[in-house]
Amino acid sequence: MDDKLPLTGQERQVKISEVISTRTDPHGVIAFANSAFLAVTGYASNEVLGKPHNIVRHPDVPRAVYAALWQALRNGETFFGVTKNRNKGGDHYWTLGYFHPDTRVGSAEIIGYRSTRKGFFDAKLKHDLDELFGEVRQAEVQHARPDQVKAGLEALKKALKKRGFGDYQEMSRLALA
Repeated sequence: MDDKLPLTGQERQVKISEVISTRTDPHGVIAFANSAFLAVTGYASNEVLGKPHNIVRHPDVPRAVYAALWQALRNGETFFGVTKNRNKGGDHYWTLGYFHPDTRVGSAEIIGYRSTRKGFFDAKLKHDLDELFGEVRQAEVQHARPDQVKAGLEALKKALKKRGFGDYQEMSRLALA
């Protein structure tokens, strides 16, 4: 994540017609980004190919959310979740995404990861997720960096349970309604 990029506080709505697709290598380095990704993020392909996918990570999203996503992927599982990202100009955008490992044909060897995302438009869910993110980030920053993810995962679990959800993916499914 590039912490030097500005944040405008402005949302860039992902259009219904924009379906974002990316593919990374096993280390999360972007190997493919479709035209919708480039349009939403404001980057040119030469600015993202070969770069870590977290180039679009928004600092509002706790490390724990991404830790849960990557843990599922590295275990060979799919992950369904809402993400808040930022584009090159500092605007943010929300997506509902399906993330899955890309395996070698005939093998369980993970050769990369794929994601397909679309926008969603539920203002209340966006607000609720921002509140959730704030609670979890607050727990994370109270710890030294090596302990932030563990503290964040514990806080995430507790905050989701308080809201009546078993995990982050379950809360994210509200975006389908």
